[in-house]
Amino acid sequence: MDCWDGTTRIFVAAQNGHKDIVLLLIYAEANVNLATNNGETPQSIAASKGHKDIASILQSAKMHPQKSKSFTAALFLIS
Repeated sequence: MDCWDGTTRIFVAAQNGHKDIVLLLIYAEANVNLATNNGETPQSIAASKGHKDIASILQSAKMHPQKSKSFTAALFLIS
């Protein structure tokens, strides 16, 4: 599901603080590097809304895309 402004489900989950949904979307290989038409990323939106834990998870997923699946599975199990 893409919206007219370039947002996807991971943007909505990050904006609204839904950490478990963000983790599931990363596990399902959602693109964490997308940007809206305004240049916002899921990470920047999470940070601007005060969801520092989600912003950190998204940063880790961006830096280590090959490890995202095992990383998010572990985080999901402990959260």
